[in-house]
Amino acid sequence: MTHQLLLEPMPMARSTPRTDAIAWNQLAPDSLMYSYFAHLFYDGSDLLIEQEEACMFVHEFVAQVARQGGPMEDVDLHEGIAALTRPDGRISMGRLVEELCLLLV
Repeated sequence: MTHQLLLEPMPMARSTPRTDAIAWNQLAPDSLMYSYFAHLFYDGSDLLIEQEEACMFVHEFVAQVARQGGPMEDVDLHEGIAALTRPDGRISMGRLVEELCLLLV
């Protein structure tokens, strides 16, 4: 069974323009999003994070999207995190970001 976090959202008519990027100048430098995005951007290598870190990152991501006025599809966070968890119990940060971007509507 494929989890809904792994599916692309259905195309929908937008009443507001889509925000295509997270506004870096709106991120707190001590936030998880800032440090992880900076690592992915400048270093280029993927990070493997624990489930607890992934949950905190998802909460920050959703809050930032909401602050920027962007809608997201609803998902069950714990099921989605479980679906992305590797056998060693960690999650690929790059994969998590890819899946979160699929939820932007």
